Amino acid sequence: AVRKDGITFNAAASACVNGGAWSTALCIVSWMSEVQLLPDAISHSSGLSALKSSGQWMQALSLLEQLPEFNIDADIVTFSTAISAFERAGKWQLAIMLLTRMPKQSLKPNRITFNAAMSACERGGQWLMALDLLQHMHARGIAPNEIT
Repeated sequence: AVRKDGITFNAAASACVNGGAWSTALCIVSWMSEVQLLPDAISHSSGLSALKSSGQWMQALSLLEQLPEFNIDADIVTFSTAISAFERAGKWQLAIMLLTRMPKQSLKPNRITFNAAMSACERGGQWLMALDLLQHMHARGIAPNEIT
């Protein structure tokens, strides 16, 4: 028999996201509450990944804003995934908003978060903002890579 615990649900949701079955991943995360399991940070990151893959940036923002209701602190992966969701949707303003919110939650943006935010600015035609982010990245001692 398959155990109905958070680890099993999170593994299933993550496998679905990795396999491109984003709608199934979202269903798995939502089923957790139906079997009296509280989604955790991993569950929400899987949900955000699924929403990113499907281009559902508004739902990604909603899910991110619901984290405090579940007493979950967003981590670097959560922020990076959400910023990438906004980047894919061309919502550079939301990507920048999240990037600036990170230090307020005692999180330091890393190369992945900066790259996603710069890509969002590029998609939105905000080259000066992207260059400004590159300067912030350099000032924090974060080396650019081939994606940057």
